[in-house]
Amino acid sequence: MRANIHFEGLPGAGKTTASEQFCSLLKSYGIDASWWREGAPNHPIISKEGCVPFREHDYTQIYLGAWRSYLESLNRTVVLDGYAFQSTVRFLYANRIARTQIEDYFRRWQELAPGATLIYFIVENPTEHFNIVLTERGDEWAHKLYTYVERTPLGVANGYFAKEGFVEFWSNYQQLCLELLDAAYVPVHLIGSRSWKDDDLQALAAKAGLLT
Repeated sequence: MRANIHFEGLPGAGKTTASEQFCSLLKSYGIDASWWREGAPNHPIISKEGCVPFREHDYTQIYLGAWRSYLESLNRTVVLDGYAFQSTVRFLYANRIARTQIEDYFRRWQELAPGATLIYFIVENPTEHFNIVLTERGDEWAHKLYTYVERTPLGVANGYFAKEGFVEFWSNYQQLCLELLDAAYVPVHLIGSRSWKDDDLQALAAKAGLLT
């Protein structure tokens, strides 16, 4: 079965944990499946080491090309953490690429794989969510992400600084993702962040046509 399932959401929403457990669930049913975390050194689409500087190349063409090559070689079910949006749409958003170009990118991404399934973990209140996540993950993690947001072209242009700017950056990013998903024609499943249970994952697998 050549299925690809994408788990998406804000940092700390639960996509990494859920996607790994989802893959384990599929394997328990005898499905030949593999799981890939965002930025893994040996990622099947593009690794962290394989990323190219945004300003030096046509980002959308490079990543659509990598996506196309991956699909041509796909011979098993693959569960991906954060590739459909986190490793692509987020970079376009952070680099202040026009909304029309982001929409065009996502349209072309879907056209290449109309059978892809997107699972998005919605954060209802980003401020409360990050209060919890930042406490859980500590100062080092918070500093790393604050610095990332502050240094992006979007962060510089809008003066996104420290926690307040960090929350606004991710809140607006989530809104962009939800609007793209609302117009998507690939299967989309929305689930509350940090609230999913094992039964939810089994239900998602059934909806995706992976369980018979």
